[in-house]
Amino acid sequence: AHALKTRNALVQCNYGRFFKLYQSAPGKAAALIDVFIDKIRIRALEAGYGFIATNIQLDYLANLLAFSSPSELEAFLDERGCIFVDGDGASTGTKRLNCKESLKALKSA
Repeated sequence: AHALKTRNALVQCNYGRFFKLYQSAPGKAAALIDVFIDKIRIRALEAGYGFIATNIQLDYLANLLAFSSPSELEAFLDERGCIFVDGDGASTGTKRLNCKESLKALKSA
């Protein structure tokens, strides 16, 4: 049942549901998904944030894309050539993904 729900979420491009199912995967299912999770994370970023002309906090994206920490997400995105900016005045020290500038890097990843 879990595998079918996961497949349906992926086919419907419901990435939020997919990542929730990934985090609650029973047994060795998460290990199987780990084989292709990077590609799905890139597709989710392209589909959901490629058209946004703003910057998104890494801690929010890390939670959304089922990373264990924002630093793990930052390393993942940095390997793919994404561009980051420092947080704005209210949240100093918080890195953000520059969605508009990072779209080219994500498309070529």
